[in-house]
Amino acid sequence: MGVDVDAEQGKFTTLSLVTDKARPILRGEERVILREDLSTPRNRRRGAPGRGTRSTSPTTLPDNDAGFEALRAWRSEEARTQKVPPYVIFHDSVLRDIAAQQPANLDELAEIKGVGASKLARYGAAVLSVVRAA
Repeated sequence: MGVDVDAEQGKFTTLSLVTDKARPILRGEERVILREDLSTPRNRRRGAPGRGTRSTSPTTLPDNDAGFEALRAWRSEEARTQKVPPYVIFHDSVLRDIAAQQPANLDELAEIKGVGASKLARYGAAVLSVVRAA
């Protein structure tokens, strides 16, 4: 079955069927059997071995609730300063992981899922300061 993908037809991508072999499939006269791919673990990033592997379960609350609240307060102030929603700075799940793991340096902070190179450079020192103070 040949398929022509046409993105110029408007807001949504459309498929233009090239051959008559597709007609029985579209009419429901023939079945198409697809295989299911096994997904890779969500916390593993391609091209960055060893990165993004330290994470607590999203339902696990941190042992350091005061640290989590301190991080949320810092994030709120930072978001107000930048005039962006707080989740743009870090999601709650990332703050929970930071509070639970209490990284001591930038390398440890970089291992936490959700802390990429850009956020590490921009917020790393401030986050470590909040962690130390909590």
